[in-house]
Amino acid sequence: MGGERAQRTQDVELVEVEPDGGPSAVAGRPEGEAGRPAPVRVGWRRRYRWWLASGLVVLVGVTPSVVHAVQERVRLAQLAGVTGIAAPIDGPVHERWSVDATFQALGEVGGDLIGTVRSGTGVPTVRGIDATTGAVRWSFQVAVPGTWGGGCVLTDGPVSGQDKAVLACLVVDEAQLAPAGDSSLGPPAKVHLATLDPRTGAVLGTVRADPLDTIAALGSDVAIASHQTGPTGGESTVRRWDPRTGTVAWTARHPDPPGGGGSSTGIQESGGVLLVQNMGEVWEVSASGTELRSWSGLSTDGVYSLWRTAGGHVLRATYVQVAAPPEDATVSTYVVTDGTAVITDLGENTTFRLAYQNSVLATVDDGSAPDLLLVAGSDPVAYDLRTGHVIWRVHHGIDAFVVLDGTVYAVGAGTVSAIDARTGATRWTAHHSFSASPAMLATDGRSLIVMSTPAGSSVSTVEALDLENGTVTWTSTLSQGFDALEVVGGRLAVLSYTEAGRLTVLG
Repeated sequence: MGGERAQRTQDVELVEVEPDGGPSAVAGRPEGEAGRPAPVRVGWRRRYRWWLASGLVVLVGVTPSVVHAVQERVRLAQLAGVTGIAAPIDGPVHERWSVDATFQALGEVGGDLIGTVRSGTGVPTVRGIDATTGAVRWSFQVAVPGTWGGGCVLTDGPVSGQDKAVLACLVVDEAQLAPAGDSSLGPPAKVHLATLDPRTGAVLGTVRADPLDTIAALGSDVAIASHQTGPTGGESTVRRWDPRTGTVAWTARHPDPPGGGGSSTGIQESGGVLLVQNMGEVWEVSASGTELRSWSGLSTDGVYSLWRTAGGHVLRATYVQVAAPPEDATVSTYVVTDGTAVITDLGENTTFRLAYQNSVLATVDDGSAPDLLLVAGSDPVAYDLRTGHVIWRVHHGIDAFVVLDGTVYAVGAGTVSAIDARTGATRWTAHHSFSASPAMLATDGRSLIVMSTPAGSSVSTVEALDLENGTVTWTSTLSQGFDALEVVGGRLAVLSYTEAGRLTVLG
């Protein structure tokens, strides 16, 4: 689906053996062939040759479809680990239940969605929610009021047992007071790291942590990034920590540059690799604690963001800023951007300048086009990250896109199209009446899921399109107009920004 996939065949060796009662055909097996099946005796074949003949006819008839089904199951199992892929959706879909729009899913354990929610005052809590009904099973507050910080990660693992999944949370116990007249949240002053059972919310244990520590899930473990300053200078450390036993598997250290570093070290996980940043220092750490690559002296002026693509490219975006005078001199000075972003591939040292409103992130990316940087918007263009050159363009606007099996599936300007990621050739195009609002795109690996509001309508429509040819396989009309399409813990959901904002799970 979405590209050609070769069917694997296996050579069959015919072996001559003696009839029943004759000498043994094989007294032993050659060295290195111990794993091969023993030959079937000819006498058995003779007794059942007519049954075998008719059976072989049936097998020949069904083998291609059986092989395809097996291949598809393997493919979907591989895609299950790709960020943003929904679980298989057999539509049409309906609105099941809703939760506050601030809900950020961390994953699903035993039929419960685990995620964080922020109250109207900004206080975060982590919750376990029944994925079928939306009922809140348990809730745990991870920060005191009036502070920023506090966050959780969910590790891999089964529902129960010695290696079960564990929820790890940096809990803010105390906050620094904000200056008088400043309504902003204060930084954390005292924190601890708590481990919880994601099925019940029960606290399994607590350990000390520093106020500016950051955490990321790394397989079944937790990666903890810290920064310390001593008499000989500062350094960032990354520890791989088992949240079940408290054991530290390894500690990786990265000294501050001669000019000094920042006080906080950020960390994120991508494809089993940790991406770490402290001010103008960026480096990668493998799952075994080895520092793979590093970059120094990066600009820290203005606003910047960092991510690692599915193809392993480390990209850093910086946003050009223009100072704007505050309306009230008693509040903090703020800045606005002029609408330009500069994206740099740190590994390839290629740079791209573009309007920052344009999306460069796929809704889903399986890594099958590892060197592609697609810039969506009114004039979509695909760059080669290795060379910085344009490799193809699209002659219609793109609102959103996914990358699967070497194909870019894009939606925008009333069309959904499948584009060869390498050449830009259009494989198919389907036209739709999605001109009234930007279309949203998701996938379960079997179909494209498109949501938009048709022209003249006040309600959103969700459609599933076949990956091979773009034909519509099912359609659902929702109760209102929604603003975004998301995948929450493997489940399809829609987001509304009206009133307080609601996230509605479909199924």
